Amino acid sequence: MTIAQRYELSDLPLRGSMGELYRAYDLSLDREVAVKLVRADLTDGDQHTELARRFRREARLLARMRHPGTPAVFDTGEDEGRPFLVMEYVEGATLRNLIDEVQPVPRDWVVYVIAQICAVLARAHELSLVHRDLRPDNVLLCADGTVKVVDFGLAIVTDSSSTHLTPPGVMTGDWRYRAPECDLGIVSSRTDLYAVGRILEELLEDAPADDDLWELATELTQDRPQGRPKDGADVLARLTPLLRRPSPLPGFVTATAPEGYVEITTGLTGDTSRSRQTGHLEWTPAEVRRMRSAATEHAEQGRPGRAIDLLRTILDDPHASGDALMDVRRDLANLLVEAGETGDAIRACDDALAVMTRRLPADHPAVVSLRLKLARLHVGGGDVTTAADLYDTVAKDLGGRTSTRSERAIATRELAIVHAGAGDRVGAEAILTGLLADLRDAAHVDDEQVSATVDALMLVRAPVRRHGSPARGARG
Repeated sequence: MTIAQRYELSDLPLRGSMGELYRAYDLSLDREVAVKLVRADLTDGDQHTELARRFRREARLLARMRHPGTPAVFDTGEDEGRPFLVMEYVEGATLRNLIDEVQPVPRDWVVYVIAQICAVLARAHELSLVHRDLRPDNVLLCADGTVKVVDFGLAIVTDSSSTHLTPPGVMTGDWRYRAPECDLGIVSSRTDLYAVGRILEELLEDAPADDDLWELATELTQDRPQGRPKDGADVLARLTPLLRRPSPLPGFVTATAPEGYVEITTGLTGDTSRSRQTGHLEWTPAEVRRMRSAATEHAEQGRPGRAIDLLRTILDDPHASGDALMDVRRDLANLLVEAGETGDAIRACDDALAVMTRRLPADHPAVVSLRLKLARLHVGGGDVTTAADLYDTVAKDLGGRTSTRSERAIATRELAIVHAGAGDRVGAEAILTGLLADLRDAAHVDDEQVSATVDALMLVRAPVRRHGSPARGARG
């Protein structure tokens, strides 16, 4: 089977919840590659457009990572309606092989492996990427001692479309490494850290009970996401003082002086600061409309970076009229949200809302829409307190319990999910029960919102999943 008349697939694929990964051969460049295809059974129906959109965005963000701990991205496209992604083919043993064959895993290697995983996550989380399926089978230990994190799934980009980031009916990841909040559809950088904690527990399975790495594992595997560190960078900072250059591992690492990449990680993260100089233009209303229209066209044609640069050209010019900037700021915020640029998107949303709320009423659809997007960005970043405050603000600005607007129901429902994800299922159930009563008492019952609220209530009432932890310092 050949994809795009160029990539010849070989072997049986590794099949995931949403994709298939093939070893392949690039006929044009005469090299081995890995090709990831969206599963054929997911390319029909309503999910196809959304999956294709997320797939393209994932490809762009993965290409931007430029990290030695992830495979390089070479190409992307569609073949007979199936999106595909072409990546570097990586040789190495999995951590599952290491855990099964080496007992105990040397402590220096435990620290070295986990630090390299967190170095990858630090960069991924900076780009709003969440792996979601981190487990020993998706981490490769190469012969030179470097660690590669592979198989970033399709549903990995935290966005602002909903707090339920998983497509309906799809449960991603191995349950042993899946954080409890995933059952509620909530994903953030802390979701990956839960999986890191589970992997750390397995690597420590034969370690003494008083090893202080057990304390880190316990913190990483807290059921409540706010009890874990914020992101990969936080954990990496804690592990860095413990790093020692480990010895070779016969059968796994052949290098006499293994070279990891954690030492240079700080030089690999992106610099979001900008010092762009722009020439002075006459920003008439007509010129601003022309630039906004051009930005929209670039975005629609899959060039969000060009669109963002056009809008920033206006905002960076001190001569631009303040009256022209509100819509530009809103456009920029929406584009950054769509592009998955979480850090910049949060700043742009705050900036746009500061202007919009001075000129528009609090219940204006544009203000409400941007506040909801900002709340979801904070959910994805693990800042549930700020997200909850934003949801509360939206609900109150729309008239509270007497409001019949669907946005109020959406904000209230997502607020409940945030509470449940933070461990307060009782409070979440109370919020949803109250919302359901309000919706049914409304003069014009919104059946769609009632149905969505019932679904959320069932989710919150579902039994809490519990994980067992390995016995410390003893193999079962």
